[in-house]
Amino acid sequence: MAWAWLTILTLAAGALGTLLGVKLRAARAAAAQERRAREEQARRTAELQKQADRTNAILQNAMDGFFVLGADYGFREVNEAFCRMTGYSSAELLQMKMTDLEVTQPIADLGSAAYWRTGLHHFATAHRHKRGHLIQLESCVMALRDDHAKLLVGFARDVTERCRAELALRESETQYRTLVEMSRDLIWSLDLEGRWTFVNNAARTIYGYEPDELLGRSILEFVPPPKQGQGRQILAELRAGKPRLRYETEHLRKDGTLACLSVNAIPVYDERGAVTGFTGTSADISERRQAEERLRAAHNQFESLVARMPLGYLVWSKDFRVLEWNPAAQAIFGYTVEEAFGRPATELIVPPDGREPFERMCETLLTGETTTGDILLNRKKDGERIRCEWYNTVLPDALGGVHGIASLVRDVSERERLEAQLRQSQKLESLGVLAGGVAHDFNNLLVGILGNASLAMEQLPPDAPLQRLLERVVAAGQRATELTRRMLAYAGRATCEMKVLDLGTLVTEMAEFATAAVPKNVTVKIETAPELPLIMADSSQVQQVIMNLLINAAEAIGERGGQVLVSLRLEALDAGRVAAQFANQNIKPGPYVGVEVRDTGCGMPPEILGRIFDPFFTTKFAGRGLGLSAILGIVRAHQGAITVSSEVGVGSIFRVLFPAVAGKLRPPTEPRRAPGLARGATVLVIDDEEEILDVVQSVLETRGIRVITAEDGARGLELFHQNQDCIDVVLLDMNMPGLSGEAVCAAMRAVRPDVKVVLSTGYSEQEAADRFAGTPLAGFVHKPYTASTLVDKIGAALM
Repeated sequence: MAWAWLTILTLAAGALGTLLGVKLRAARAAAAQERRAREEQARRTAELQKQADRTNAILQNAMDGFFVLGADYGFREVNEAFCRMTGYSSAELLQMKMTDLEVTQPIADLGSAAYWRTGLHHFATAHRHKRGHLIQLESCVMALRDDHAKLLVGFARDVTERCRAELALRESETQYRTLVEMSRDLIWSLDLEGRWTFVNNAARTIYGYEPDELLGRSILEFVPPPKQGQGRQILAELRAGKPRLRYETEHLRKDGTLACLSVNAIPVYDERGAVTGFTGTSADISERRQAEERLRAAHNQFESLVARMPLGYLVWSKDFRVLEWNPAAQAIFGYTVEEAFGRPATELIVPPDGREPFERMCETLLTGETTTGDILLNRKKDGERIRCEWYNTVLPDALGGVHGIASLVRDVSERERLEAQLRQSQKLESLGVLAGGVAHDFNNLLVGILGNASLAMEQLPPDAPLQRLLERVVAAGQRATELTRRMLAYAGRATCEMKVLDLGTLVTEMAEFATAAVPKNVTVKIETAPELPLIMADSSQVQQVIMNLLINAAEAIGERGGQVLVSLRLEALDAGRVAAQFANQNIKPGPYVGVEVRDTGCGMPPEILGRIFDPFFTTKFAGRGLGLSAILGIVRAHQGAITVSSEVGVGSIFRVLFPAVAGKLRPPTEPRRAPGLARGATVLVIDDEEEILDVVQSVLETRGIRVITAEDGARGLELFHQNQDCIDVVLLDMNMPGLSGEAVCAAMRAVRPDVKVVLSTGYSEQEAADRFAGTPLAGFVHKPYTASTLVDKIGAALM
């Protein structure tokens, strides 16, 4: 039994051992299989990682940009190439969306269901680089989708430069086509038979056909019959590979007229070198041909003009030898063309003492500058010296240098002689213009001086100490008035007050005045002859002559001191002496009273002595009076004469002659007292000088007259309209800025025809009458005036 149990146990143990061995082996096999599965998984994972690393390396190092977008178009992954394209770093892009970069947004269209269902998409879009400029990208995008996410995976290529190149190519092609179509020249192509295969728009202007009308037609159809042979020969030469450049021909237009053409034609070759056609350009030179014809006609006309013109026409070489010489030049200088041709100017027509200015003119011309109006001393064939006016222009060579000189010459000898005769009158005329303006302003000042001084004399007792001083002021003002009247005479606006004068007495009085004006180191001495005849002269003008000569003599002496000697004597001039000593002065033989002013001053050199009587010429500061030109005018106005001699370091002598007359001096007349004025009258005073308004108002108001003042014509009219019923007299200035005296007078008479107008002016009464012709005036008061003169004129108008 025991052996049985033992056997059973043994068998059970063996079975258990076997079972355990089986299970152990199964466990071992399962463990080995699990290990092998893990190893396979690890191997596969490693392989996938390697593949992912290789893929990532490829993507990161790819030339094209790579990106992964989420469903919101936000960047999930980008490679370095995409970062370089956009200018952003990888970290910056992963915080952005594709729509932040795009200027145009086709990527947004991928949100539609249709795009998600389909796979691959290609499109081009513009993006904004980080620096601000645009870049052009071509993108290939694939939409990926599973149950958990949507992704957009794409590649992008920067095609900015390609787009620019394509745009430039398109622009170049457009520009080329525009240039071809806009060209004024015909650009064309022909086949081997001479038929047009291309013409540009110039066909319309040159032939009158539309371009399509010419295509397919033979060029020989447009060649006139006389030139058909030439046309065929040119086609044959082109077929033989010979280009024809710049040949001229004529073609028929649509309207039957001929077009003159300048043609350039070359053969066109294929890749084998065979001629397949011809191309070229044709320029319409019809207008040029016409211009050439006009130029030939103009040249012929110019040749005819040069041959017939009154001016000398000369053409010189660079070394101033004669190349051309017209008949007028022969008439001026006396040389024929054959005699003048090739000879230098200095030998032919320039005297020795005229070479320097002629050579200066030549030097200027050789620099390329033109000269006009040069007046030079020249010489004729017979030796006669003439003065000629030259107008020169440079004839340039091809390089812009001087090829030659063309000159127009006029003999102005006679003209200069005439101008010399007129020059003195022109000097006096210019002096008169100045004198008129100065006298007008000076008269206005004198009104204030004389008016206030005479008014003060009336208001002071006769025995007042100031009466004598005021009398001197009035006397000086009256002498100044005479000077202004003389200045107006030069301007043609005053009349001379000629009367019989004792020149000796006048000179003595003026010397006394001059003594106070000259420096203490200058002595003034007077020498008079007994029983000198009288002269007929204007006192103020003679005073001006004597005073100017005395002052000039004293100034010539200067600080070193010296003497001025004034002497008077009777001189009898016969015809011979007049012709010898006074040929250029209009005086007649007869008795003259002469006054000579001799000084021991510095004297004058010849160049100054020849100009001392020129208007406005002075060696002193400007503004020192009318000068010696005024003295010359005064002396000539009195039919007298003046001479001058001077030596540097010795002094000067001025001699003035006045015609002597028979007669007696008139006794001085007592000045007329101004009549009284009716008190209560109203006077409107219109003047642009405030000083005059004040003086007139003071003079009249002291006599019980009501005064209304206006500073110009417009204000005067305004006050006249306001007070027209009570105004008795209007004192009107003739010359005012703005409205003139004539305009103001006419406007007042249009309102009240009976208004009394007293005219006030520094010009002559005759000029005032001429300017107010047809307008009755109540009176005329000449500036400058005293208070009594003004009251007298106003009183006469009120009567």
